[in-house]
Amino acid sequence: QVDFVVGGVSKGDSLEGYFSTSPFTTDTPRLFNLNASQRGFLRVIELTFKLSTYLKQHEPIALLATKDVSNFIAPIARRFSQSSTYVILRQARSPSEALNATARSSVLYILYRRLLTRFVYRQADKIVTVSNEMTEDLVTMTGLPTSSFETIYNPTITEDVILKSQEHLDHPWLNRDTPV
Repeated sequence: QVDFVVGGVSKGDSLEGYFSTSPFTTDTPRLFNLNASQRGFLRVIELTFKLSTYLKQHEPIALLATKDVSNFIAPIARRFSQSSTYVILRQARSPSEALNATARSSVLYILYRRLLTRFVYRQADKIVTVSNEMTEDLVTMTGLPTSSFETIYNPTITEDVILKSQEHLDHPWLNRDTPV
């Protein structure tokens, strides 16, 4: 079973129709909206405790966090819940570039974010990055060994990929009558 956990849905936004069934399973992901009502730092605290409650109640095997705030919340929520959930953080934005681009880029703020990143990311079981350069950036920032990271590049759909997807494939594994 796959669950899709969100911190909150903006007014007017809907996740209805967001999920579709797969030809490989009849299960559709369940949606859990944590309905965070606070803003700013209070929102982070609220989401941490709500995610901790979710982890305690549902005991998922793994949790994939994929946004900056989620990446900070997930390992802490797991610790609060005393769950054995495997926590994977997906880093899609260079943390150094994000810090340098922040309007509040004072030396004190940058030091705070670097220390927070170092502490929180060390609590994760695995960190997925979208490039080797990002892995190097996080290795420098966190002091973690490169074995803590896995690089999975974002897919790029080119014209060549589209053409190849339309080609006929003759292989027993791809025959719909053959169970894999």
